[in-house]
Amino acid sequence: MSEVFKGYDSKLDIDVVARRTEGKILGLQLRSRDDTGGTTAKGSLVEALRRVMKINAEKDTELFYLIGIWEKIKSNQKGITIRKIYESLELHFQKKISKEDFINNIEKGIKLHQGVVLKLAYGNKEIIKSISDWTREDAKLNYQSMNNIIATLERSDDLWLAYGIASLELENIELKRINNIEYLNELLKTETYDISGFTTNEEYLHLANELALTIIPKWNKDSLPVAAMAEKAHYIRDLILLRFVYHVSKTKSHLI
Repeated sequence: MSEVFKGYDSKLDIDVVARRTEGKILGLQLRSRDDTGGTTAKGSLVEALRRVMKINAEKDTELFYLIGIWEKIKSNQKGITIRKIYESLELHFQKKISKEDFINNIEKGIKLHQGVVLKLAYGNKEIIKSISDWTREDAKLNYQSMNNIIATLERSDDLWLAYGIASLELENIELKRINNIEYLNELLKTETYDISGFTTNEEYLHLANELALTIIPKWNKDSLPVAAMAEKAHYIRDLILLRFVYHVSKTKSHLI
């Protein structure tokens, strides 16, 4: 960053900083989604950029500041996010940029002043394309290859899932005297299902999704550590998946 802005010494967090060539810098702020966190969190996406907006970029240098929102979801948050970014930067522009122009061009890439371009990218495909375009011909990213890596990373991991759920459920049990595991077991007794013949993760996941949809209307306790209905469905689904993991591991141990 100091190659572009002389004397840059900010300790503000930037998720990724990359150099294409001397003085050609990418700064990437990555978020999983934009429907969590308030306006302060949205404004923090450009906090590191705001600190250097009044500093002239060094001659023949460029900063490409990319904000990537990983999940492209349907919500009204995109407009709110863009407006909050504009409000956070407005007083620091070296030249006048209207809110209308900012809103219309930020997803294409908007030149804030000489040597500084800001872009907002929604969805992993657009994030990858934006980075690939920035690298030019030197290191083009193959989306299909990247997508295969992303798919691998996004697959459920038993250990990580167990760790994440356990930390929340232990808090429930110890501090709130709530046991979601016991309650889930009670509700599952009313459902008819058979996992004895399953051989793939996809079969377990499909059934867990189906069971979650039938159980969530019956979940009358205010005991889940999430608020939105979609998050509750996902949480119950994950509890069911861990119930399957426990059942399979217990069955295998008996066989051994």
